[in-house]
Amino acid sequence: KRQGYDRDEWGRWSDDDGDCLNTRHEVLMYEATASPFLRDDGCLVTGGSWLAAFTGTIVEDPRTLDVDHFVPLANAYRSGGWKWDRDTKRRYFNDMADPRHLIAVTASANRSKGDRGPEDWTPRGYAEPDAAPDAMTDCMYADTWLDIKVRWVLTVTSAAVSYTHLRAHETDSYLVCRLLLEKTPRPPPPPPPPPPP
Repeated sequence: KRQGYDRDEWGRWSDDDGDCLNTRHEVLMYEATASPFLRDDGCLVTGGSWLAAFTGTIVEDPRTLDVDHFVPLANAYRSGGWKWDRDTKRRYFNDMADPRHLIAVTASANRSKGDRGPEDWTPRGYAEPDAAPDAMTDCMYADTWLDIKVRWVLTVTSAAVSYTHLRAHETDSYLVCRLLLEKTPRPPPPPPPPPPP
């Protein structure tokens, strides 16, 4: 269900903890691989170093990074978010309880991904030749996609489920992929979002 999607209903970056850094800059602080630089008032990340998700490229200018919703807003809308009230949409927009929900990516990767699911877009299919992720990246990407959908009680297309199983059963990566999914420590599952009133 794409008709009726209104990006403005999902809100903007908020400053829920009142430290003057909004959600975008909180994510940049969290994901920085070296101590980030802040503006004099401490309210804006102006520099640092990041390993951009999807491409594995090193980025030092935060202005070239997007903070991406792993499951994009329009996709969440189509898969059940259309029923949410505005407060739930805004909580989804700024959710930092699961560190995989919002990730720093290059602007070009974010534009390429758009609102497509793992059956139509993968990091390996996009990456530049000098930073191409391997099959494990696609496996973890699809698995994280399903985790976020389940947490927010969103529907998953049969094509996305089939893609995830296919990636896990590729001849040369099945055992490694399954071990990776079973052994990789995951953050403790955050409590599910409360249902709309």
